[in-house]
Amino acid sequence: MAFIIALDIDGTLTTHEGPIPDPVSQFLKKLADEGHDILFLTGRPFSFAFPVVQNLNFSFHLGVQNGSTLVDIPSKKIIQKKYIPAINLPLFESIILPYPFDFLVEGGMEAGDKTFFRKERYSDEDLKYLAYREKIAGAPFIPVTNFAEANLTSFPLIKIFGPEDDLRAIEKEITKRVPLSVTVIKDPFRTEKYIALVTQQDVNKGTVIRDYKESLALKPKVIVAGDDINDLPMYTYSDISIAMETGPQLLIDKAQIVAKKAADLGIIDALNQAMRDLG
Repeated sequence: MAFIIALDIDGTLTTHEGPIPDPVSQFLKKLADEGHDILFLTGRPFSFAFPVVQNLNFSFHLGVQNGSTLVDIPSKKIIQKKYIPAINLPLFESIILPYPFDFLVEGGMEAGDKTFFRKERYSDEDLKYLAYREKIAGAPFIPVTNFAEANLTSFPLIKIFGPEDDLRAIEKEITKRVPLSVTVIKDPFRTEKYIALVTQQDVNKGTVIRDYKESLALKPKVIVAGDDINDLPMYTYSDISIAMETGPQLLIDKAQIVAKKAADLGIIDALNQAMRDLG
């Protein structure tokens, strides 16, 4: 029996800045060779996500920017996308304005994965962090005076870095006033901060699985695995869910299987158990 196997990357397969370990890569290739459909789902843009998976020698799908875009690999063809209309930006800006930080607009694959930001709205410390993010992302961060300069009619993701309490308050306000989806997660590269991932309404890691499955003639069972709150929507569209032991308690409580941490290659045993359970 073949399954859809949908996997978060950071903290599930990798230790955030590291590559996918060889034993995990080899195990996933074995699953692909057996006919399982592998999806990697991440909050990263394509330019930042692809280097982590580009050496895998099997076909798979890569969902980036929290489910906004699904890309076939190796063709790099976009097979699903749902973007935020730029017309929403003025209302979104009015919500962010009272806070001592700003937001980034990620342009998506079609825009060369450029990220646009308003330099004057960031502290020197935050600008250093954005420079670090630009370096590891492998795509340019473009300073603008206003986001109209980006010349985007739509885009996949807004990203906000900040304290958790502020981002939770922004999440509530956006949900009330703008037709967008917001997920707040820990920043994997700066543990004292959090990130709000803002996408088009009804876009998340779960709905990208739903839409992909609906596109298939056969409807295989689904196994999912993740380590943070933005992975929780995957559970809705799964037959078996896996949480990494390093994840938040809410994620662990709702999972059917808890895997050892990524550094211990816990995903291998967890996937084997999930496939046994599904028969």
